[in-house]
Amino acid sequence: MMTQAELGDMTALGRRTPTADMPRAAVAVRWTVAITGLLTLMILLALEPLPVSRLPYFALFGSAMLVAEALFVVRIRPGSYFSISSTFLLVYFLISGAVAAAAVAAVVYFTVWVIQRVRSKTSQTPLFALYNVGHQILGVLAGGLAVQLLFGRAAMYSYPNAHPVKVVLVFALVYFLITSALTALAVYARTGFGEVRSQLLPTTILWGGISLAVSIPFALVIRLIYYAVGGYLLATLFTFSFLAGISLIVRLNTSLKYGNQELKAINSIGSLITATLDLYEIFGIIARESRKVLLWDGFFIALGGQDAEEIEMVFMSESGLEITRRRIPRGAGLTGKAILAGELVHYEQGEQDRALGSDDSFTGRKRPRALVIAPMKFGEEVIGAICVQSFQADVYGSSQFRLLQTIAGQAAIAVRNAQLFESEKQAKNERDEFLSLVTHEIKNPLTSINGYAVLGEQAVGANDSGAALDAIQVIRGETAKILRLTEDLLDASKMSAGRFSIAHQDVELAELVSQTARKYAATSGHEVDLEIAEDLPVIEGDPVRLSQVVENLVSNASKYSPEGSTITIVLESSEGWVRLRIRDEGQGIPPDKAPLIFERFFRVEEDGRTVKGTGLGLFISREIVRAHGGDLTFESVMGFGTTFLVELPVRSPAGRATPAVEKPAPVSQ
Repeated sequence: MMTQAELGDMTALGRRTPTADMPRAAVAVRWTVAITGLLTLMILLALEPLPVSRLPYFALFGSAMLVAEALFVVRIRPGSYFSISSTFLLVYFLISGAVAAAAVAAVVYFTVWVIQRVRSKTSQTPLFALYNVGHQILGVLAGGLAVQLLFGRAAMYSYPNAHPVKVVLVFALVYFLITSALTALAVYARTGFGEVRSQLLPTTILWGGISLAVSIPFALVIRLIYYAVGGYLLATLFTFSFLAGISLIVRLNTSLKYGNQELKAINSIGSLITATLDLYEIFGIIARESRKVLLWDGFFIALGGQDAEEIEMVFMSESGLEITRRRIPRGAGLTGKAILAGELVHYEQGEQDRALGSDDSFTGRKRPRALVIAPMKFGEEVIGAICVQSFQADVYGSSQFRLLQTIAGQAAIAVRNAQLFESEKQAKNERDEFLSLVTHEIKNPLTSINGYAVLGEQAVGANDSGAALDAIQVIRGETAKILRLTEDLLDASKMSAGRFSIAHQDVELAELVSQTARKYAATSGHEVDLEIAEDLPVIEGDPVRLSQVVENLVSNASKYSPEGSTITIVLESSEGWVRLRIRDEGQGIPPDKAPLIFERFFRVEEDGRTVKGTGLGLFISREIVRAHGGDLTFESVMGFGTTFLVELPVRSPAGRATPAVEKPAPVSQ
């Protein structure tokens, strides 16, 4: 499926651009050409209507042109079209003159536009359709006028009765020059000379000239066959069938050419990205190889699934080197929409359109005019997207959509494999770090235990009971540290496995907080400022676990603030919630570390050194608070300290925690 931000069939003329989004000069040029062409034709027809005898030819060659335009136009590449319809325009001019040929061209091109709009095959604006009709009329009339002036024969309303080869060559040349000049003028008014030179000349005008050059000999062939078979109907049908076959061959060859290129690119990408597990090497391969067939000017790969809070976009150069990275919120821009919907998005941008904003393009470069985003799907899961952008219009069609979706499918597998490899490597590193951490945390107290056991043994042998008692106390303290570490590891394991539970009973939180405050006031070397509100309500919870939370938070405040500083503890209640704030006067938590503060085994460095501990305290504390129906958050300002906030629900009169009270917004992190 594809989500397309439709504005029409974009070409060098800007067909997808709504009138309101075009420069005034471009709108003026289009209206001028449309009105001038239509008005001139109507005046000429009013002066001398088409003779009734020519109407069957009008129907015959009009039908031939219509079928040729609707079914046998071949898109060679963006902006390059091969058409056989001009063959029948030339023949009808030879039969009926320039005014009749201009009338049939106007009817045919406007009818094709109406049919395509009805069938939803195009969203060309009405202004573009009128402009297209107007510039065709002016080209035909100018060609007829040139023939009349050069050969001195009537060529506006009837066959000029001159040598058909010369007539066709003059008419075709003038017709081509006038239509090309008007097209260039329209493009110049819209985007300036840059696109006239870079896109219009090598595409639209070139292939328009090729189509007309092919049409000239076949128009003359129809004239020759007419005299042989005695009627234009058979001559036209014969030539039309032959030209239709040529168009189909051109289309088939074009499809085979680009199909082979696409298959080579797909095979190359597939073989190269499966040979590496380096994520950004994969990105470089996809960027480098895809440009051979997709002709992009901007390229990025977005990482982040439908549930991710942020999407990381990695912009790549043509050579596969990383240019820059950007993060956008979930669902932002067309990239976010493509990932959320899991569908391809195609967008063509008008001159003043801002839908392609900074979220989807690399600022500092020329704004893209066309964009395609294909989601990377691993099964039913969207893990990111690939985006190609072009500074030109009418670059991407159905073939490019399929190709990009195929590449995105290959990329999804390679990216997921690389992510799994990175996850496994990270897990191994974390496991090694964890083992090193636990070994270090256990080794120190065991060393102390061993040393004091020796001292205690010596004291017992010397009948020094005081020294023996001191050794025993140290051993008990160090043993308690090991037991605490073991309990923390066991709690963390249960929490990760979802097997953690608490025992509910009435809890006087004020007493738990007071005990911890007195302990650290006496032993930590810090001033402890305790503020407890009166008439605090009783809460329902596990006193042992809540005491563990308070202990962890005050211990952290002591570790991360200078000796002699003040630790402020405030306990209060309001609106059905009990709130405990613990503030230190340390250096604060760096903003880039804030998202990791509650991760297991994470520890903030203090003055370039890592503070002792397992990094489990905050993780366990938050899980305990959440198990009580509350939350643990923090706010920190570098140089001014950190405040942790514990919010717990008050017990309701029925004896249950109060879940109905809306919890206030957490403290900013």
